[in-house]
Amino acid sequence: MNDWQPIGTAPRDGTEVELTWMENGRPQEVYPMVWNRFATNWIVQDHKGIWAMHSRKTGEIMMTWSEADPDGAPTHWRPLRH
Repeated sequence: MNDWQPIGTAPRDGTEVELTWMENGRPQEVYPMVWNRFATNWIVQDHKGIWAMHSRKTGEIMMTWSEADPDGAPTHWRPLRH
C-alpha cells in the first residue's frame, strides 16, 4: 500500500496532504487537501472541521471531503508529493 496511512492518523494542523480511498487495496482518486477546522459541508455533516482543497490564487474552498460522508469518505492519507 506504499506510504498510505489510515485517515485517523492524518495531521490536522494545516499541513497539506494527499487523500484517497482504497478499493481492493489500491488507492483511487487522489486529492491534495488540508484540514480546515472552520469549514463544513452541511450536506454530509452537522459540525465544523472538514478536509478542504483551497484555490492557490484566492484561498477559496474549491472542494471538501468529509470523513462522515456515507457515500464515500477518505480512508487514507500520505505526505504531499511534488
